[in-house]
Amino acid sequence: MFRVIETLHGANFVVEIVAEAILRCSLNYGDPYIGSVLLLAHFDGTDGSTTFLDASPYHNTLTGVGNAEITTGDFKFGGGSLLLENHAINGDNVGLSNVNFGQLSPTNTSPYTIELWALFNSTGILQYLITQTAGLGSRHFAMYQDGDDEITWHTSSNLSAWTHEFKTSGANIVTGQFYSIILDKDSTGTVRIYVDGVMYAKQTPANSAINTTNGTQLVIIGSHGVLNADSFDGCIDEVRVTAGISRYGDLNGDTSFTPPSSSFPET
Repeated sequence: MFRVIETLHGANFVVEIVAEAILRCSLNYGDPYIGSVLLLAHFDGTDGSTTFLDASPYHNTLTGVGNAEITTGDFKFGGGSLLLENHAINGDNVGLSNVNFGQLSPTNTSPYTIELWALFNSTGILQYLITQTAGLGSRHFAMYQDGDDEITWHTSSNLSAWTHEFKTSGANIVTGQFYSIILDKDSTGTVRIYVDGVMYAKQTPANSAINTTNGTQLVIIGSHGVLNADSFDGCIDEVRVTAGISRYGDLNGDTSFTPPSSSFPET
């Protein structure tokens, strides 16, 4: 396209036009770290569907337990989210098989990012967002709400006990709205919890590695891994786990930022 910036009247009434070219282009940015994404679940689909897909390069098999289903009534992006309502032993959740989470954080300086959107129907209860744990002797990580309105994070470097634990202060999560919840370990070993782009907790533990002997353990979205217990009460949307990359900590540190405003890209 050209824009006229000057017109000149020359001899014999010839109009000379001076113009400049304007380049217009539309760029569609994908995810430069898609090759490092271990899990990408949009939880889109028809209302009531029990089919859950992983759009990461690993295409993990996702299997629902209990009444876990897609709802189109509440969602952050894409038209659907994961609905979990049975907060009980053997409650609702979605499990991942064929997992490759052994590479999530093999060393103290191995960065990673775990992020999701969550709408809480209840607070003040013990409810898990995402875990990989089968009890003593088989612990890896857990993100959950521990009977309050905050977010707690546990990791284990030795399988037998939680070796790193901390929680937010001041997040003050309420029911009925979606929150961006991000757990980010940067390249220096500092681990942060961001809620809606605000850093509410951070630690730099002596050992933040996550034990890599995963065996056949499932990663569970929405409950504790050992008994499918303490299920999340609400909706979970846009779950993404990235190994080897600090998507927010290395870039923003303790500074607030605007959380993602659309579905996570698949390429």
